[in-house]
Amino acid sequence: MKRRTLLASLGAAGGAVGTAGCLQGTGTPGDERTTTRATTTAATTRDDATTTRDTTTDATTDDERTTEQGSTDDREDWPSAREPVETLAINDREGLSFPDNNRPHSLVFWNAVDRERSVRIEWGDGRTEELQGIHPVSVPEDGLLQVDLQVPTRYDVFVSVDDGRLGEIRVGRDAFDCNESAGRYALRESAIEDYGVVSTAAGCPAPSVVEASLTAGDGACGNRDDEQAVAGYGEEVVSVEGTVPAPDPCHDLAIASLSYDEKTRTARVVVAATPSDDGCVQCVGAIDYEATIRYEHDFPDHVEVYHRSWDEDRRVAAAAWNDDI
Repeated sequence: MKRRTLLASLGAAGGAVGTAGCLQGTGTPGDERTTTRATTTAATTRDDATTTRDTTTDATTDDERTTEQGSTDDREDWPSAREPVETLAINDREGLSFPDNNRPHSLVFWNAVDRERSVRIEWGDGRTEELQGIHPVSVPEDGLLQVDLQVPTRYDVFVSVDDGRLGEIRVGRDAFDCNESAGRYALRESAIEDYGVVSTAAGCPAPSVVEASLTAGDGACGNRDDEQAVAGYGEEVVSVEGTVPAPDPCHDLAIASLSYDEKTRTARVVVAATPSDDGCVQCVGAIDYEATIRYEHDFPDHVEVYHRSWDEDRRVAAAAWNDDI
């Protein structure tokens, strides 16, 4: 097939295991400067510091990025000097894209009762949502158990002690960036108490487009129902394949715009059909294409693909990194 290729360098147009042990993070930040805010989403930059984040919880807790500057409650101090009796890993980092900007996020569980208990962890993640489990671990009185979440996605983590489920912890995609971080949870007699998240606070680079290219095939007569697209993530690229309907088969295709919304961590790709100078048969055209967008630093969490023809934009495909959509 004869193909037309457009290549554009867009610059910045688009916008290991056991990390908790490296932090003052499972305890208090000591004399280091802390940052305070009620809630946050994944920031693209932060000042260098150590940050503690604290929320309250009952049986279900969200591992949110909230911060604290000196707790005033009367609860017991977190046992920061202890080492975990065991460190478990959920998922595998082999082949992970942009690993430096997506470090593991740890969950540290404190057996805050006066006896040994058997602790069992089960989880579902955004990639499969199927519940999986890890073998039970015997944790002594005042002992710690660490679980490292290796792959950046969302997690529902269920904690059981002895023969009963104690509660659930939800971890969002924004828990993973270039920082070392750990959520701390006290396993009380009948509930989970959230001691907040501790984290280093380095500035993390946002996703940036290095290069984008589109290759279009020769158009053919078709109809508007031929429109389709599929988007997916590769090693460091987002690939899109699709068919754009146009007023005639001789229209040219190009990536008209690439944008990135930091708040939603979503990239928007617009593939546009524009008239050519060549004479053409009079019929509705259907034009196939393949597009590749190469990123550095990190991927957008979500990609949305739009087609533009007849002066309108239509959302035709979406993809999510390490997540079901």
